Amino acid sequence: MYADENKEYIPARGTYTYKVQLHGIRPTDEVHATSLLVGLGKLYPDYIGNGNILYCPSNTALGYDNMYGWKRNFPIHSEADIDNEFGINISYIYLYSTPAFERRKISALEHKAVFVDFYSLGFGEYCHVDGYNVGFSDGSVSWYPDPDGYVVSTTKDFGSNANVNYRWWVVFSKLLDNSILAEDIPVPLP
Repeated sequence: MYADENKEYIPARGTYTYKVQLHGIRPTDEVHATSLLVGLGKLYPDYIGNGNILYCPSNTALGYDNMYGWKRNFPIHSEADIDNEFGINISYIYLYSTPAFERRKISALEHKAVFVDFYSLGFGEYCHVDGYNVGFSDGSVSWYPDPDGYVVSTTKDFGSNANVNYRWWVVFSKLLDNSILAEDIPVPLP
């Protein structure tokens, strides 16, 4: 396991929680591309053999073979990303509450979410529609049911750094120990 081989540290996330490669640098070959991987991308190739695992099969907007997906941009970015403005997107949000490039020990994240299906900007409507997979630091995965689309309705107009997205991350993180309180749930926004 990555943390076992890295003194309990898990991969630091990049600037954006849904990217697995540094942006602003265009890779020249596979060795260079692999050196630029961040977040869940750091698990390739030693822990995952294919970037396809970084995508939820039900996500129709952020797929493995879409314009900014792994298949078209690893190791060399597609012509669609010639200026490397976008890099490689995945369909999960990784370590939302951790600052970019800050290393964390797995033990410091006890019972906390490590990744969640992409939910900001209302992306839940392009995935499972009625809920979200939440992966935890202990290796377990739980389901957060959202049959009425409440997460979508509260996040649809808000990008990565909006407070409402942080508040949902807190809710997802409390799912494992069943400590979600009514005041944790973001209220509808105007």
